[in-house]
Amino acid sequence: MKHICHLALFFAVAGLLLLCPAPGALSGASSGGEETSAGDVQQEVEEAMRAIRSFSAEQRDDAVAQAKEALRKLDARIDRLENRMQEGWSDLDQAARRKTRESLQRLREQRNELAEWYGGMKHGSMDAWDRLKQGFLNSYEKLENAFKEARKELASGGMTEEKK
Repeated sequence: MKHICHLALFFAVAGLLLLCPAPGALSGASSGGEETSAGDVQQEVEEAMRAIRSFSAEQRDDAVAQAKEALRKLDARIDRLENRMQEGWSDLDQAARRKTRESLQRLREQRNELAEWYGGMKHGSMDAWDRLKQGFLNSYEKLENAFKEARKELASGGMTEEKK
């Protein structure tokens, strides 16, 4: 019964994380109020992932804090990419629109999976730390691949992730 309660709590927290955008995520602004490029965000998130990889179970709080910040930056990056796709929507034919919708759907699905692993890292036991951390890192790699596919979709439509 205790295990079921923990699972229910985990999914409730994960659901809240997915429904509530992070502060500043919709604006695409960094915490300093300056616009950050997609390349800068990608580099910052990759640095956070490298740091998380090295954290032990005793450093879980630090890892969770870095993961939370990485998720916030990834949300802003997804929003920025989605805005760029919407700006060029009228220039796309039906096939390109379908591919674009599919790319965005994959991005959101992978982001949601990453948030689930984040919740596991935050609330999981110390004994499960290595498995949860590895799941989070593997999920990030999947999300990064989904970003690459979305960027290809943008490029094939004559757009880029950055505003010109």
